[in-house]
Amino acid sequence: MRTVISEIRRAVTGRPFVLASLGTAVCVFVGAFSDVFAVFTVGGDMFGAHRVILLNALKSNVMLLAVPILAAIPFSSSFAEDKRSGFLKQYLTRTDTDSYLWGKGAASMLSGGLAIVIGIFAAFFVLFLVLSPVEYFGQRAVVSLMPKVLKCSILFFLCGCLWAGVGLIASALFNNVYLAYAAPFISCYLLIILQERYLRGEFMVNPRNWLTLAGDWPLEGWSAHILLFVLCLACLPIFFLVASGRDRKSVV
Repeated sequence: MRTVISEIRRAVTGRPFVLASLGTAVCVFVGAFSDVFAVFTVGGDMFGAHRVILLNALKSNVMLLAVPILAAIPFSSSFAEDKRSGFLKQYLTRTDTDSYLWGKGAASMLSGGLAIVIGIFAAFFVLFLVLSPVEYFGQRAVVSLMPKVLKCSILFFLCGCLWAGVGLIASALFNNVYLAYAAPFISCYLLIILQERYLRGEFMVNPRNWLTLAGDWPLEGWSAHILLFVLCLACLPIFFLVASGRDRKSVV
């Protein structure tokens, strides 16, 4: 447990984690720019426009394609970096290989998901500060969108965890830092092409649909959360098997 906590601390206190969070916020702002501009130029009677704009921004192409890249930045390359720098041999004198690998997997996936969510809520806070002064009640009833915001944030958290796990697996499989960053985006793009060209009826294969909930998802969309959670759980043993199978002899 101490090893897991130590790895998580390394993952969320480094500059890459801050960079990924800021990058997520910037992508939200890019996706929201046209809607924010419309609020100040056209106006309207919608109270809580910043929440609608956030939800629209999260479905923008720039955000959907940026998540696999940003999620891999905080800690997905750490396994290859530890081996290359020699840190791994020194670290394993204080713990066992299994604890290190499980801690590395958990820290990488959590940091990827947290970086995405923190960036989203940072952008949400800025949108609130900028737009709330110009919002006002109209003649229509106001429906709270916070449940949708939270539901969408959980989706992005799970998706960030998943892509961070994919990057970590690539880090262990190829022992290459750059492939750890590139593998999530490549995997995401290939799944999109595969579904749109060859498996058009299998909407659950498309990573875009995971975040936009496009398609007939059961359980009012919560099945997408379940799918991502199961895939995240699968990443941990896969990384453990790949890393221990390829590197146990050289590590121990």
